[in-house]
Amino acid sequence: MDLAWWARWTTRRWLRVGVVSSLLVLAILAVVGALVLNRMTTLSDHLVDHSAPALTAAARLETALVNQETGIRGYGVVSNQVFLEPYRLGLAQQRRAERQLQVLAGDRASRADLLLVRERARAWQQGFAAKVAATPAGQPVVIAEEGARAGKAAFDDLRQALTVQQRHLQSARDDSREALRAATSLRNGVFSAIALLIVALAVLISVALRRAVTGPLERLSSDARNVAGGDFSHPILGSGPADLRALSQDVEAMRCRLAEELAHSERARILLDEQAAELRRSNAELEQFAYVASHDLQEPLRKVTAFCQLLERKYGGGLDDRARQYIGFAVDGAARMQTLINDLLEFSRVGRLHHRHATVDLEAVFTDTVEALSLAITESGARLTHDRLPTLTGDRTQLGMLLHTRSALPRPPGRTA
Repeated sequence: MDLAWWARWTTRRWLRVGVVSSLLVLAILAVVGALVLNRMTTLSDHLVDHSAPALTAAARLETALVNQETGIRGYGVVSNQVFLEPYRLGLAQQRRAERQLQVLAGDRASRADLLLVRERARAWQQGFAAKVAATPAGQPVVIAEEGARAGKAAFDDLRQALTVQQRHLQSARDDSREALRAATSLRNGVFSAIALLIVALAVLISVALRRAVTGPLERLSSDARNVAGGDFSHPILGSGPADLRALSQDVEAMRCRLAEELAHSERARILLDEQAAELRRSNAELEQFAYVASHDLQEPLRKVTAFCQLLERKYGGGLDDRARQYIGFAVDGAARMQTLINDLLEFSRVGRLHHRHATVDLEAVFTDTVEALSLAITESGARLTHDRLPTLTGDRTQLGMLLHTRSALPRPPGRTA
């Protein structure tokens, strides 16, 4: 069965996707946060630079018009130029306030309110205030008495227009404040959501890394430690991304190979132990046989030596030199045979008993070997030659057997050994 698409992803791909996804989420959150901050900045600027100054300018416009109305009313009563100063000052303040409102009037309703105030102010000024102000000082202001009711009605209309304008501006400022509070709440909510999302993202990444990377690695390390501790039958199971599973499979294959090699080594060790036991038994039997053989062979040799010596003593006077030489050869051969039997017994104990090495003159060992093989050399017609042999440390018996074996190798007649 084919693995799911996500099961074929490697650790690198999981990390790459996780990092890209995290960066994408953070970028989206950053864009949202920037939009919210920009909205707050816009609302704050509008409140500070338009709504609040416009309301202040409307209040100043109202104050300027009220000062004008107060000055005109006082001049109409006493006809004194002093009372016209508030009127003239109010005209200048009116113009500055209107210019400021003209700049700050950003929507159609604000411009309509300003236009209505201007029209009604102009109507009151041209129909009543300007005529009162044009009356010479010191003379009775007839227009102030005759047009007082009409002037009052015109100024009341102007007050109503100012009230409507200020109410609209107040409402606009309140709307701006409410929008700014809403934007502030939205900003707080967005940044709280960003903080929570970052924390959730960190937790999610930690859990994902734990389950996808560190968890499988810890299980793989635990299995590897069990195997390293001697439990070679413990299976190594893979989990996590594809590359970690592949690594687990490689380690499992190595474990199986090591287990097979160890099993083979164990079988070889058991076989070697069996062979060693068989070899020890065989050596023991060989040693026993050599002991028995040497014991059984020494008695006939002693008889041969003893009777040859008796023959020489009893009949030595009647024997010629050649006979005595033959008897000497027989006695010497029997003695050498006894020495070889003893050496055979010693050789059977090689490796089991401790041997003391001594200085051995190989020239003397070679001479003894040639004498022991003199009959075979004579019969075969062989000729033994050698270079000067050294003196060394070793076992004389074993070195003698080595030379004896080397010299006893079969060679064609007439060949030099």
